[in-house]
Amino acid sequence: MVKLPKFHLASVEGGDILNPLNEIMSTEEASRMWGVHQDHVKRLCREGKVVCRKFGKTYILEKNQPKPGAKRAI
Repeated sequence: MVKLPKFHLASVEGGDILNPLNEIMSTEEASRMWGVHQDHVKRLCREGKVVCRKFGKTYILEKNQPKPGAKRAI
């Protein structure tokens, strides 16, 4: 019998649990967060202007990134 690795959610001080799913968002979530159409978010993904990864037909984006084109504070 093959033993599969166990996956554990990392704990941090204060008992909070780090869930990796809290660090990603869908194109739908990104469109609501950034105030743009979902098709625009998909275009940004295709053009490499946002941090994302494609799984099949679905783009998954990093949640903690600024809206593309937004001015950054110096």
